Amino acid sequence: MRTIEVPKREAVSPESQKLFDSVSKKIGFVPNLYAIMGYSSKALKGYLDFSESIESSTFSQREVQAINLVVSQVNECSYCLAAHTAIGKKVGFSEQEVMAIRRSEVTDPRLKAITNLAREIIKTRGHVASPFLEDFLAQGFKEAALVDLVALVAAKTFANLLNETLKTPIDFPVVKVQLK
Repeated sequence: MRTIEVPKREAVSPESQKLFDSVSKKIGFVPNLYAIMGYSSKALKGYLDFSESIESSTFSQREVQAINLVVSQVNECSYCLAAHTAIGKKVGFSEQEVMAIRRSEVTDPRLKAITNLAREIIKTRGHVASPFLEDFLAQGFKEAALVDLVALVAAKTFANLLNETLKTPIDFPVVKVQLK
């Protein structure tokens, strides 16, 4: 199978180079996911804009990372599991909490409702069973939060699919995808 290389900055369009500069300035480097996405400046810009917008909506950064972990676990995305394990720890999750999220063993009622619904959305392709939705709404979430959750699941699914299709080299500490 042909391997898609992570492009160097000079191998992408001027538009993608500007986006690389912005990402690098914001987080200190250009993750391989963004570099590969940079083959299409439109896709990279769209993903960055969409992600930034929805990640600053209803949910806290910890909740966003929990959603990203759950979706990446269900989709078995090795790149995103590595990235969001590292980012999750930066926003305050312990290794044990990261693993509990990935294993569906969350005890906090609010986070459990969020992660269970996210998992159900991805596993059923949106054909969500009523108890998951009811648990989410019982935590005080409104319609806007539901739309934001679906948007977060969709954005992370795009990244998961891209990474697995192109076999993005992992540039974060590697974690095991399969849980015991």
